[in-house]
Amino acid sequence: MLDLPDKLSSAKKKTIIVMDEFQDIARLNGENFESLLRSRIQHHAHVNYLFLGSRTHLLNDMFSNKNRPFYNSAASMQLGALPQGETVDFLIGGFSRSHIALSKEAAARLIMEAGGIPYYIQFLASEIWQRCINRIETVNDEIIAACADSILDLKGDYYFELFDRQTAYQKKLLKALAADGQNVFSAEYAVRFRLSAASTTQKALNGLVNAGIVEKYQSAYTFGDPFFKRYLLRLPA
Repeated sequence: MLDLPDKLSSAKKKTIIVMDEFQDIARLNGENFESLLRSRIQHHAHVNYLFLGSRTHLLNDMFSNKNRPFYNSAASMQLGALPQGETVDFLIGGFSRSHIALSKEAAARLIMEAGGIPYYIQFLASEIWQRCINRIETVNDEIIAACADSILDLKGDYYFELFDRQTAYQKKLLKALAADGQNVFSAEYAVRFRLSAASTTQKALNGLVNAGIVEKYQSAYTFGDPFFKRYLLRLPA
């Protein structure tokens, strides 16, 4: 089965195989499956492979750890946010087909509320569409905010459990990260949010990253779920 893409391809008809959330193969008999996959695809002359993943620290380890089968076997590329202009046009076009007006400003607000993440942009847009279809002809900031709140209501129990199972220090750190994800290890940040030593923060942060709750993007820490961030900002200090 693993050799099938190469058997179906040729020099005149090459194939591209895309494996999304590739870090999850670690669940398939651990590194044994990684070794098996690498041992087969490295001989595929007419197939190119793209490995994608949302938990970047796990994906990076697979390709940068010399003890892993896929060490140095692929070029790394960091995908940034969706192009703002194209995403705005996509949203405006989608709503217009249902005769719902969405201004560029409102579309930009929707994208911001969803953290610029494709899945959550679609999620929030769907909530807005359901609220507006057959009743409201124009989307405004109030509707966007109300629909974002309805998502919090929908996922409230999940967010409560997610927050509740963290350590006391991780809870404090999560609230701090929701307010500001920049310069997390600075003395000023520790004073501002009443945090302990940088080593303690690092340990707690590693746990949150490994759990897939937060991730590092460039020099800042962001939330994989923007609505969990919204939930945290509503918690009492």
